[in-house]
Amino acid sequence: MVGSMARRARRWIAGGAGVGVLVSTAVVFGPLTSPASAVVSTIPSNYFTIVDPVADDQPNQKDLSQMGRDDTSATRLKIFWSWDDTSFTAQTGDACALFSATPDGHTTFAICGEVENGSGSTVVLAATYPRGFTCDPTGPHPLDRCESSTTASIGSTTSGPIGGSGTDLVTATDPHHAAGNDTTLAIDIDKTALPVGADLVNVCSYPSAANGANNDPSDCIVTPGAGFLSIVKNTTGGDGTFDFTVNPGSIARSVTTAGGTGTSTPVVAAHGTDFSVAETVPSDWLLSGASCALQGGGSTGTFSAAQEKVSSVELEVGRLTTCTFSDTAASPELTLDKQADVSTYAAVGDTISYTYDVTNSGNVPLTPPYAVSDDKVTVTCPQLPDPLALNGSIQCTASHDVTQADLDAGSITNTATASANYNGDTVESNEDSVTVTAVQGPELTLDKASPDLDYDHVGQVVSYTYDLTNSGNVTLSAPYSIDDDLIASVSCPPDPATLAPGDGVQCTATYTVTQADLDAGSITNNATGHAQFGNDVVDSNEDSVTIGAAQNASLHLAKDVTESSYDHAGQVLHYTYTLTNNGNVTLNSPYDIDDDLIADAHIDCTTNAPSTLAPTEHYDCTGTYTVTQLDIDAGS
Repeated sequence: MVGSMARRARRWIAGGAGVGVLVSTAVVFGPLTSPASAVVSTIPSNYFTIVDPVADDQPNQKDLSQMGRDDTSATRLKIFWSWDDTSFTAQTGDACALFSATPDGHTTFAICGEVENGSGSTVVLAATYPRGFTCDPTGPHPLDRCESSTTASIGSTTSGPIGGSGTDLVTATDPHHAAGNDTTLAIDIDKTALPVGADLVNVCSYPSAANGANNDPSDCIVTPGAGFLSIVKNTTGGDGTFDFTVNPGSIARSVTTAGGTGTSTPVVAAHGTDFSVAETVPSDWLLSGASCALQGGGSTGTFSAAQEKVSSVELEVGRLTTCTFSDTAASPELTLDKQADVSTYAAVGDTISYTYDVTNSGNVPLTPPYAVSDDKVTVTCPQLPDPLALNGSIQCTASHDVTQADLDAGSITNTATASANYNGDTVESNEDSVTVTAVQGPELTLDKASPDLDYDHVGQVVSYTYDLTNSGNVTLSAPYSIDDDLIASVSCPPDPATLAPGDGVQCTATYTVTQADLDAGSITNNATGHAQFGNDVVDSNEDSVTIGAAQNASLHLAKDVTESSYDHAGQVLHYTYTLTNNGNVTLNSPYDIDDDLIADAHIDCTTNAPSTLAPTEHYDCTGTYTVTQLDIDAGS
């Protein structure tokens, strides 16, 4: 390799012991038909690629750097390998891909290629290559060479640059040296030319490819007899970086997922059945399962959730064992269900009891302190169990004694949130609330009274009191008022502005007695009180007071005669009877005079007689008497 060591700065592909990725798409190759083309800088991602773990372990054209295979097609197998050199002056680069169709990895078939300098600075495939060879897998060195090689047909196999066209095999894909170039040969193999079940197990360089790798190799990319192990990480709930350890050998791998999946660089190790793959599960993730599968089908290994690893994993020679680990992002979650033991309350001092069922509804255990924050009450929570398992619950409790303000408000709504701990962080529940409704009974009682026992004259003033009492269970408020069917205006105080249950106010009024009241014999008036509850008017009971009249029905009679004397029989005397109401009640007709001398027929109490006679009013009846002889004889 002319100048190759001087121009390269040493670089290792991640993983050290070998790198690679599984692939899903294909690259189409063509025959060598055109001149040199642009240098390829990237190995196509559809190749499962293995890098020689040791850089520059052989000089010049003997040194190989990487190999890969793409087995996604049912009929074609694509492979490649790279020489860690681009100058083959007076020499050739000779290497063979070794295939095995047996579980022990013994070589049963080989495809060899030889490269040489082309025009300018190009490197091209030598004429008559690639070539196929059958091998004896029972020879003394079946792992790193083609024993007793015999030329074999490789069918419609084609070869050329990887991922490009033309004949130049130089690529800017050196895995070990920054800005370094390799010589990369890609071969597209007709699978019918290979033994049934054959896998690419290694690529080795030889002094000559012409004898079909039937001699001691100079450099092999993979330690003969090695198998491959790849770790696939699938995640639910996010992406992250996950660390693994493969034993024996304490081989470290790290996988960073994107879109919920990721694949490690492959582990290359001697075949065997005692490998283990363990994940160091991050604190915010849960390992939900793991399994390993062999390339040819079937599973291998035993998963232990407690140890977070798969043990007794088998690596087959030249084949890929894939271990898939599935993690779920930790989702600490707490659910609160709050309940009250009653749906209503009706009195100050009533006790409402609350329960708070706090449930671990996430996928990780939670730890104390367990607490519930309620905007109305202080809540007590048990601190066991510790931890709180998935779907586990605790019940917290609290109580509240009803106040007058609660009754006035009409309901009690309180809101709560529960909390617990996960990895030092507080986990909060949903917010839950409960409403308990007040049985409100706004009520007003009126007690009407008067200090006056009776009345006896017009113009007399009687007094009334109206005691309004809040007899309900909610606070009432001003304005307070009285409707009285006799009194137009009742005076009520503006204070207090509010009237608590049991409290009261007194309203007052006066009434001036009329003649009608005296005549009626009593005064009865009915009243109803009013106060306010919110925007509603609260009416009291109807209450009445009756005050009796001290009635004095009295009539005064004044009798007079027009003539002062009489002198003969038959003379008519004229009398006047003045009836005066000298009591305190109105008197009614008919009026009547009883005279011991004059017969009723001669007394007139109807002419112009008023129907009623108010106190102090009078009415005159008239009568006549005819003098007899006896009256003259009597002298008067």
